[in-house]
Amino acid sequence: MNATVRRTVAPPPRRGAALVAALAALAVVLLVLGAMIEIALLSRRQLGRELVARQADCLLEAAAERAAARLGAEPGWAGGREKIPASAIVDAGDADVVTEIAPDGAGSLVRIVVDYPAGRPDSVRRQRAFTLAASSPSARPEVSPEVPR
Repeated sequence: MNATVRRTVAPPPRRGAALVAALAALAVVLLVLGAMIEIALLSRRQLGRELVARQADCLLEAAAERAAARLGAEPGWAGGREKIPASAIVDAGDADVVTEIAPDGAGSLVRIVVDYPAGRPDSVRRQRAFTLAASSPSARPEVSPEVPR
């Protein structure tokens, strides 16, 4: 009896399949992590820009109040340019404040321009124009609604 013995040939083992799957999973994780880091950096930059814009708004409001008080004390004051050092603000840079005063029938037209941080290409510029009613030297000047820009 001649029996033929058949052997089943087993397929060769796939030794690299698990490594390829692990590398693919690692690549996906790295892409997701990179996107998360990029979003965090963009959020941080945006927050910095918002801080600078808010500081410029606060500087503008302070300059308007200061101009009103100074005009009440010195009716002939014509305005001027003032550089506020970074140490007096939030150390992001110096601020440049320009105040222009023009006589306007019943009072004075005040125009204020704030550039913060001054002299940088990414600085924020805010401006405001308003009319101060003429008043007696002892009374505090009243600020009328803003003049359209």
